[in-house]
Amino acid sequence: MLYWESNVEGSELSQSESATDFLRGALQDTNSGKKGFRKYGKLEVGFNLRNDTGGSTNYGSWHSGTTKIDFADFNSNGSLKGWSYNNVDIRSHNMARVFEHEYLGHQRLYRGMSADGTGYKTGAAVDITNGYRRERQLNERLHYEQYYDGRVLFGKTENFETPKALRKYVKQALKSNMHKNYIQRQKKK
Repeated sequence: MLYWESNVEGSELSQSESATDFLRGALQDTNSGKKGFRKYGKLEVGFNLRNDTGGSTNYGSWHSGTTKIDFADFNSNGSLKGWSYNNVDIRSHNMARVFEHEYLGHQRLYRGMSADGTGYKTGAAVDITNGYRRERQLNERLHYEQYYDGRVLFGKTENFETPKALRKYVKQALKSNMHKNYIQRQKKK
């Protein structure tokens, strides 16, 4: 999931030990009852999946213990279809990161779409997956939701002394276009 044809030059392959431990636990767990479902949930992968309301999953979704990853929403290199990457390595936000966010973030917390990350905040699911990004030395998401123009900012959360300082920076950066590391959803023609 990290690479399609070859290694990224100048980058060391790495994995998150904490993410690996959670996945290993899910694969080794023999409890198939409610307790196992509550902890590890259900995983659906495929093409052109629909969410619970009949709409597109938009790359991935989590609802009531079911994680869905839609392969049709990704390019062959794992990047998100319909998004541009501006000074952000594809590895920082690709199919693997979407899987981590939906399954290892929301499922691990057993929280729905609303979670606690809104607007300029990161929220618990993003905080978990940012930890995985730090273990890999990748850029982190600086906030949860995409801004009205489709941007999601990336950087290092450790550069901010408090969550409040990070939120203040994100709010200012989105309004002023001063932050140059972001991905942006392309407008449909």
